[in-house]
Amino acid sequence: MLNTDAHSSQIKKKMTQQEFVNMNRGINDSGDLPTPFLESLYQAITTNEIKIKEMMEHERRAAAASNDAARTSRSKLFNLESAIMVKESQELFKAKARKRAVYHSSRNVEHARPMFEACWCALLASWSTIMEERYDDAVPVELVALVMRGFANAVHIAAEFGMATERDAFVTMLAKYTYLDSGKTMGGRNIEAFKTILSLALTDGDHLGGAWAQVLKCLSEFQRLHMIGTGAKTDASIF
Repeated sequence: MLNTDAHSSQIKKKMTQQEFVNMNRGINDSGDLPTPFLESLYQAITTNEIKIKEMMEHERRAAAASNDAARTSRSKLFNLESAIMVKESQELFKAKARKRAVYHSSRNVEHARPMFEACWCALLASWSTIMEERYDDAVPVELVALVMRGFANAVHIAAEFGMATERDAFVTMLAKYTYLDSGKTMGGRNIEAFKTILSLALTDGDHLGGAWAQVLKCLSEFQRLHMIGTGAKTDASIF
C-alpha cells in the first residue's frame, strides 16, 4: 500500500514516515516493531519504486484514455501491479529458458547474507501488497502459493543467519495475515498463512527464538475458535 501511495500520481497527499510508523503500531503481538526498522522500510519503498516498464506504459495509456483517472481506487491499482508483476515474471522465465545462461556456483553460504540484507525490505513490501488485496478471488492461487513459499524461505534464511529483526518481521506479518485475532473473515490466503506458520514451527523451530511468541499466539487463537465452534467450554466461560 505504501508503494502505491508514494509513487502514484493520482494520490496527492503522500503518507509521511511518521504516519507509516504510526499505522504499523501494535502489530508485533500488541507491541511495536522497532522504529528504525519501520523507518528503513519506509525509506526503501519510497526511494526505490516497485515498478516495471510495462506498468508505466499501461498507466500512460490509461491517463490518455480517461481524464477521470483520479477516481481509480487503490484496490484496482494493487490488482494492476500484481497482475503485471506476474506477467513480467513469466516472460522473464520464458526468456531465460530460451537462452543458455552462465551460472557461477559458490560453496560459501555467507555469500547469501548480503544479498538477503539488500532485498528483504522490498520482498516483504511486495508480498504484503498481495496479502492485503481486499478480495480473495482477485489473487490467483498460484501467486498465493509463491508468496507463502517466499515467506517460509525468508524466515529460514534470516533464522539460519541469526538475523533476529528480519526473522521477527516476516513471522509477525505472516501471523497478522492469518486473521486469527482480528475478527475478520478468513479466506484462502489467511488459511495458507496459518499453515505456513505451522510448517515453520516444525522445520525451523530451533531457530525461531522470540518469534515463537507469534506462533504460539496463532495456535492459541486457533484452539479458542475451534472450541467455540464445537460448543466446548473455553477458559473465559469457566472462570
